Amino acid sequence: MSTNNTNTNNMSTNNTNTNNMSTNNTSTNNTNTNNMSTNNTSTNNTSTNNTSTNNMSTNNDKLIAKFNKAIELVKTVESVSNENKLYLYAHYKQANNGDNNLPKPSMFNMVDSAKWKGWNEISGMEKEEAMKLYINKVKELLRI
Repeated sequence: MSTNNTNTNNMSTNNTNTNNMSTNNTSTNNTNTNNMSTNNTSTNNTSTNNTSTNNMSTNNDKLIAKFNKAIELVKTVESVSNENKLYLYAHYKQANNGDNNLPKPSMFNMVDSAKWKGWNEISGMEKEEAMKLYINKVKELLRI
């Protein structure tokens, strides 16, 4: 009899597994249905995103043009402090290259170490933000 009880327990375990499989299938089906809905939503949003992407592209083009103009204008400033040069350098590099991924220079190379440190301190800043800050600094320097 104890053997029969063991078999009965195994059968109920199998039933549980079967139920779990059913539940998993149901979940999978629900997930697939939800994913299809999500995909449909994404497809509907694609045209909206294209419109906003076009606006962003136009804004980005304007920002890049202003940034390039600021690069040319800063060359006309007669005297720029080392502090401002480092600020401009760091923001220029962030705007063009993104985060600093260069190895840290030797501490005996003070100029390169200062440049590396300045750029590394603004790591994580968006390229567009770096451009805006660069442009604002050039405007500030031209007022001097």
